Order: sequence, then C-alpha cells, then structure tokens
Amino acid sequence: METLKLLNIGCGKRYHKKDWVNIDIVKTGPDVMTVDVRNGLPFDDNSFSALYNSHVLEHLSPENADKFIKECRRILSPGGVLRIVVPDLEQITKEYLDALEAAEIKPTEQNEKNYEWMMLELYDQVVRTKSGGLMAEYLHRNFSNESFVYRRVGEEARSIKNHFTGNGKVRTAKIFTRNILSLSAWRRLLLKFILRKEFKNYEECVFRGSGEIHRWMYDRHSLRKILEKAGFKHFHIVSAFKSSIPKWETYALDGKGGVTFKPDSLFAEVQK
Repeated sequence: METLKLLNIGCGKRYHKKDWVNIDIVKTGPDVMTVDVRNGLPFDDNSFSALYNSHVLEHLSPENADKFIKECRRILSPGGVLRIVVPDLEQITKEYLDALEAAEIKPTEQNEKNYEWMMLELYDQVVRTKSGGLMAEYLHRNFSNESFVYRRVGEEARSIKNHFTGNGKVRTAKIFTRNILSLSAWRRLLLKFILRKEFKNYEECVFRGSGEIHRWMYDRHSLRKILEKAGFKHFHIVSAFKSSIPKWETYALDGKGGVTFKPDSLFAEVQK
C-alpha cells in the first residue's frame, strides 16, 4: 500500500512527527519547517494525499485566504482530502446572544462574567494591539466562570494561560519576538529614540503584522463558498474525531481521549 503524504499547515506545537510534514510561520520544534503561507506553499503540484490546517485561515485577509486555498488545492493530489478547522462564527455568535440575554434578564456575577468572556471571544483577537490581548489578561485572573470558559475554548484556554508570566503582566508572544518583523534590542531602543511618541504606533503596526490577529471569520456557509470557489468538492462538516484521512484518530491533532482541543471550532473537509 502506498504511504500517504500528509501536510500539517500552521501546526504550532501540536503535530505528529512521524507521518506528517509540519510547517508554521515560526519554528516550534526540530520537526517543523518555517513557512509563511502568505507567500505560497513551497511544494510541487499534487504532492500530498491530505492537508490539515487548524485556526490558520482566520489569520489571513480574505484576499490571502483565497490564494492560500488555491495553493492547498494545487499541492493536493487528485482525490486528496483537505481538512480545515476555523473558529465557528455561527456558534460564537449564538453563545454571545445567549450570554447577552442571560445578563440582561438575570444580571448575576456568573452571567455577567459569561457575557464578558463572549464579548472577548467574539472581538478581542480582531482589535488587540498586543500579544494575548484582553483574553490573556482575563485568563490570567482567577475567573469565577472557569467551567464556562473551558467549555467554550477547552485546552486552548489553559494553553494561553500557561503561555504568560505569573507577575500580572502579559509576556510578549514568541510569534512576535521570533518573527521576521521583530526588532533586536538595540534597534528597538534606537527606533524608540528616533520615533519618540510615534514608537508605540510603530510597535502596534509590527505586532498586527505578526500573524496573531484575526483578519476574517467563517461560518459553515462562508467556509463552503471559499472552498468551492477554489474548485474543491464534497464539502461536509465533521467532528474533531471523524475524518476521511486514514488513521485520523491516532494522530490526536484535534482531540484526544474524547476531549476536543478547540471546541469553539468548525471542522470541515473537502476533496480535490
């Protein structure tokens, strides 16, 4: 039987070393290639049997998202599977409206906290000007609605919380310090001296170009449209544990032991 060629795009720190080729905008491990997908995918046509990317598409502008999806189709073999995972805008907005209604009807501390979290989940990663934004500050606190937050974003919440220091200040994300746009210490000081009051605006521009913010959001309709526009077919919604990719459950990329890593997600697959 022919060995499948599998590509994990934007793998972060969750990847399978043996069976997958793993790429990300920053090198997160010795088995990860550094690739900025905004510049295309450095692989030949029809190179892979299956592609997987989780929480990547929303970080691209709509224009770059179109190009990225076309690149995915180019390097995928005929009949190959593209599995794509994004934050589920439909689910998030429904939860937001429920939280809003609950906070209005019965403004308990729990309902107010749930509403506050849903506002952050809906909007913070679009408007933040520093790594982690208000979501990281929220998770750093001892929040009383822990079960609600973990139900919404699962292991991601714990991961984000653990990513930051314990002194109350948000640590600059590695994606900022290791990205090509990052400044060395001396250059930063020089620019701070030259730009003075404008330096803060410059740092914000560098951060917002680093890849952390969300530039678009998707629901099942808009995701299907962008995939079909690129020529993919057989769009269908799946779960964290079900896939047309053989042995999917053994890779533990979207979940493990019945626990979904990113429960706020929309999981979908298409075929070339």
